Amino acid sequence: MQQEVCIFARHMKLCVLTSRFPYPIEKGDKLRIYHQLRMLSQKHHITLIALTDQPVAEEDLRHMQAFLEEIHIFPIKKWSLPFFLAKAYLKGDPLQVAYFYRPKIHQKIRQIIDDLQPDHIYCQLIRMAAYVRDIPLPKTLDYMDCFSAGMARQAEEGPTWQAGIYHRESRLLFAYQQAVYDDFTFHTIISEQDRKLLDPAGKRNIQIVPNGIDTTYFQPSPKHPRASIAFVGNMGYFPNVKAADYLVKKIMPYVWKTDPNQTVIIAGARPTPQVLALAKDPRVEVTGWVEDIRDAYLAGKVFVAPIFTGSGQQNKILEAMAMGRPCFTTPLVNNAIEAIPGQEIEIADRPELFAQQILRLLGDPAAYATRVQASRYFVEAYMNWARAVETLEQNFSGMPSPQD
Repeated sequence: MQQEVCIFARHMKLCVLTSRFPYPIEKGDKLRIYHQLRMLSQKHHITLIALTDQPVAEEDLRHMQAFLEEIHIFPIKKWSLPFFLAKAYLKGDPLQVAYFYRPKIHQKIRQIIDDLQPDHIYCQLIRMAAYVRDIPLPKTLDYMDCFSAGMARQAEEGPTWQAGIYHRESRLLFAYQQAVYDDFTFHTIISEQDRKLLDPAGKRNIQIVPNGIDTTYFQPSPKHPRASIAFVGNMGYFPNVKAADYLVKKIMPYVWKTDPNQTVIIAGARPTPQVLALAKDPRVEVTGWVEDIRDAYLAGKVFVAPIFTGSGQQNKILEAMAMGRPCFTTPLVNNAIEAIPGQEIEIADRPELFAQQILRLLGDPAAYATRVQASRYFVEAYMNWARAVETLEQNFSGMPSPQD
């Protein structure tokens, strides 16, 4: 097992911009930036500039202050959103950008950076690019996911009445992603799959920086699961809502046909009415927010994530694997993880195939034990936060790593 140690070339002043306050961690972008900040702060002086559309609790602020040099928080007032979104729609600007951009905040951020004169600016997500794209300092833009591809998938998978809006947003985001490229010194993204979607011609220098997993926090436990199958995630997020619905309505009927006693737990914040309705079947439990996410993973004997929509890397899969839970998911998800199907992970694209694989592993204790070990080893070997942050640190110090 690799130890989580990060080696830095020198102390630097870093200015980091985020569209959400990084803590508590309940979304993928927050998880990514939180651990990156945690690792980088071991040697570097970090000023965080964070937007937020939610109140920041004092204890959450104190948590971040423990390892950051300086924090500036700028609230996004929700009552003003209709005006800015309507204005952006009429101008032909991406709504993802308009939601977070405010001219007055831009002026304040520029003043902070002028006063700070950081060695490097790290901007998370294209929605924050407008605040720094004109500043003549070394800058890294982390696209994280290919947002335009995610919107295109939502247009195909979502309600018909929303398709036109999502298709338009996808086109605008793709153009914006290309437009901001030349304004930044370095560019990072979470997976090879997303890099190809962002740069189909393969002509641009975009480095892959995957997520890591804190394997001291997420680790196997002797705790006995209370259900057969678990699915965990932000249950207000469209791809997760679709996945939960698919699990219960498409996969489980095949499972229950063979074994009607198998049970499901769906855990995560902000469950929509569609998700809550799944608990009408007494074999399905919808928990909502879970104080310790590890308890949610341990609640099921296996982890099933039939996600067909979205982009980026699914942290929930990696966390479940780190806790020794065999995982079942789709080719789309595994393209960003690159685990070996049939050895480290199970892959399916049809309900009956999911059901066959789930029943086979649940019914074979020896195969189950082997998969538990393989899942854990995969995360320990390839998903280390220090390793993931190394490329960032090289960029910040002016020594970019070679491309894959």
